[in-house]
Formats: sequence, C-alpha cells, structure tokens
Amino acid sequence: MSQHRQPAGHAGNRRLSDGRNTGSDYRPPAAIVALAQRRFPRPAEIRRTHPHYENWLPDQYGPAFWETLYFGHTFQLGTLARGTGGDWEGFHLAMATDAGVATVTVTTDGPHAIAQFRNLVLWQGQAAPTLNLPPGERVERQGITFLAVGNTWLAIHPLADGFALEVGEPQSHGSFAAFQTAVVDRAALSLSGTRLTYRDSQGHEIALNRHLQNGLPQVWRDGSRHDWHHHWQTPDWFAIAGLSPPAEIPRLVD
Repeated sequence: MSQHRQPAGHAGNRRLSDGRNTGSDYRPPAAIVALAQRRFPRPAEIRRTHPHYENWLPDQYGPAFWETLYFGHTFQLGTLARGTGGDWEGFHLAMATDAGVATVTVTTDGPHAIAQFRNLVLWQGQAAPTLNLPPGERVERQGITFLAVGNTWLAIHPLADGFALEVGEPQSHGSFAAFQTAVVDRAALSLSGTRLTYRDSQGHEIALNRHLQNGLPQVWRDGSRHDWHHHWQTPDWFAIAGLSPPAEIPRLVD
C-alpha cells in the first residue's frame, strides 16, 4: 500500500486515537498577522471599554473600565479613567531600551481620577501618589522633573494631589535637550476652581475635573468635553497599515 507523504515542514492535521484533531493547517491572513505584531504606523491612539468581570449578573451590565492607549515610536502609555483599584492597574508606561523594556508605575491608596490625551496624562487624587521611575538621565528645571530612558523622555509636573505628564521622543521633539526647552518655554499647568488644565509643549491641551459625574471624571481634550458614551474609538488598522482586511475569518470546525 502506498503512503501519502507530506512536504517537508508540513505537519498536517494530527489525530488522537479517539479521532480528535491536535493540530490545524489554518494560517491567519497576512493582515491579521501584521496587526498582531503591531506593524502599523505610529503614533496611534486607541480608546476602548471593558465589561465587568461578572457581566452575566443583572446589575453588572455595561462598561466597567474606560481605557486609553497611546502607541508612540519608543513607548506605550495606557490609563483607566477611574485609576487603580482592586486587582487592576490604572496607569502604565512601557519604554523601549537597549536592555529591553523599562516601566513607570504609580502607587496610591486613595481615590483618584485620570485623564489621557495621546501622550499627555493628568492624575488627580486625594493625596500625592508615588511615581516608581526607572533609572535614567534625570534633570530638574523650574520645578519640572525631566527623565530620559532610552529614547523616551518624560516631563513630570508634580502636584500636591497628583501630577501632569508629557512624554516625548525623537520623532516629536528631536532631542532630550530640545524636549526640555520646549516644555519649559511653552508648557503650562493651571488650576481654575476644580478644573486642572495642562497645555503641552506642542500646543495641545488636556483638562480634568476629578469630581465624578455618573461615576466618571470630567475630561476635556483640546477644549472639547469628552463624551464617555462614545469613548471607544478603534482605528481602522487595516487602512492605516495599507492592508486589505480578509474577506472572511475562517471558522474552524470538527
């Protein structure tokens, strides 16, 4: 009896003695692989919501988390509007370095709120948080803490009950020295009543009132009040990556 031979490197569908498959010939479309590997133009912002952990319960319907993510060329910045609580982390900054990845996290015990607009963050709470910073080139200028970690640059404006953060990189500011000069010369942090506003080194503006409305902080992005009911805004990754979406995502069947 002749034997069917598979090409070299082709595993095919393997079956157990009871007939179940243990492998598959399925290969995802190139467009899906590109997105999974984050091969898309940067910078890019994603806004999305997440459900409650126990979303099958009657009183757990609707979003529980409002997340903003920003992908720079050298860093990824993410926040949750309600901040850290329970077993979730409300702030995270990851930066590429020659040694791997360096991170910035925030430690706090009290209630707080966070506003994010691309590479900008405002953090306000009832007490000052602790920023856990990695090693890097640190400079203090006019009350601002500047930190260079690889090719990611931070400008931290401390507050009695929080901080304002601007993140730069070569593609946005050229050099660490130029980033410092731009922040010192052009950025401004102000408080009017309960509204905290930060204008960054490139003219963009983010504002935060941490007093909640319907359980969420009030946020303004370049002067426009943010509508939490329309928070989600996922880019058309296929379009910006110059790819065509697959006509159909194959469904594996027995």
